[in-house]
Amino acid sequence: ANNKKVAVIEYHALGSHDPFPTGEAYNRYIYYFNNFGSIPTAIFDGTLRFIGGSLNISLYGTYLPLYDSMYSIKTPLDINIAGNVITPNNYSITIKVNKLAPFINQNTKLFVALTENKIPYSWMGQTEVDYCERMMLPADGNGFAIDMVTHDSVSVPFTVTTQPSWAAANLELSTWVQDLTTGEIFNTTKVKLIDFSTWQTDFKIKDNGNVSQSLTFGQSPIASDGIDTSLGEAPLPPPPFGFDARFHFPTGDDSWIDYRFANKDSIE
Repeated sequence: ANNKKVAVIEYHALGSHDPFPTGEAYNRYIYYFNNFGSIPTAIFDGTLRFIGGSLNISLYGTYLPLYDSMYSIKTPLDINIAGNVITPNNYSITIKVNKLAPFINQNTKLFVALTENKIPYSWMGQTEVDYCERMMLPADGNGFAIDMVTHDSVSVPFTVTTQPSWAAANLELSTWVQDLTTGEIFNTTKVKLIDFSTWQTDFKIKDNGNVSQSLTFGQSPIASDGIDTSLGEAPLPPPPFGFDARFHFPTGDDSWIDYRFANKDSIE
């Protein structure tokens, strides 16, 4: 919110009376609380905590000073995520961690979490669930061991397999490097899974009278032959008399935006 750089992960603990707890979430709960924690608790960069929550009042003003305090600390590490789509539910991912400054923390790991937003669910007076942790890599949620003390750069490759019931357009992959002794998180980054093979190009069609219409064409691993509202496509009424430019879909729909299914990250 408000252009703040945040990767949010919500772990639904066992006993939260919803269908979203995972074994990985339980392991993270044990790490942070050793079975004696209050729920909900917001944890910023692994160290600062705010205990409590609200169903109808924004806590932005409470969270902001905690965010500002941690964001002001310069990071010694840079993290980049690269990937491509193997099949519609399978992704090949490589995370590269680069050292920007001397690093002395030996007990560090790289963590990876997949979250889903906009899950329709009636829960605690709410109508949807956001930032829900769906899975972590490795599968136990205990992270990849990395050595940034003796190495300037470390790459970690892995694959992600999502469930068909998860909305691909709402899935985000977050990754961070954390000191397991102190809990401190040194840097974090995130990416939407569909960004790995989604591209588009905009162009304008004109007639001799200089009347024009802007169109957008692209590809996405979540595109269908019909209208995909999550990609910005919207149905148009029948063409008017005179100049008109639009895409006509195999389903019979028309739109000014047309994404077609493909899982390639380049066109030759």
